[in-house]
Amino acid sequence: MKNSKILIFIGIIFISLSLFFEVKNTLEENKASRNASIMLNELTEVIEENKDNKITPMVYSTIRGYDCFGVITIPSLGIELPILNTWDYERLDIGPCIYYGNINENNLVICGHSYKSHFKYLYNLELDDYVIITDVNNNQYIYQVKDMNVINPKDTDEVIENDFDLTLFTCYNSGSQRIVIHLNKVN
Repeated sequence: MKNSKILIFIGIIFISLSLFFEVKNTLEENKASRNASIMLNELTEVIEENKDNKITPMVYSTIRGYDCFGVITIPSLGIELPILNTWDYERLDIGPCIYYGNINENNLVICGHSYKSHFKYLYNLELDDYVIITDVNNNQYIYQVKDMNVINPKDTDEVIENDFDLTLFTCYNSGSQRIVIHLNKVN
């Protein structure tokens, strides 16, 4: 009888912890979605103002204290998010970030959180789906999915060292793996 009460108590603790983490994760995702939306609205205004400014080097616009490169649009997933210039966990809570490379050198790598409103559903991309990057000067770069892999989080070579023009990645399988999407520019 005493053992069953202890097991029930332990079960209640685990259920409570599970609910706590579910609420915490939902609040974080909602905050990230709001932050991305606010940043995207302001960034879209900057892009519209610069529509005749066709400068090719990677340029940034500072919005709300963060340097932004542009907007990533993934039509098949209904995603449109700001791209921040340098990755860290604070910036990832706003939107995808440049992890490595340069758009003009065709070796750009962008990472994002696996929030529902961010990169969570990258695994649903299919070969030949399109991704569009619009920089702050309204230059559009159109890419097509050419390869996808699931890798170990420590296998950063596949993320950085490859022959693709653009690589996107995010956590997958509860963070124990990464989904990596390789794309090439459409001429």
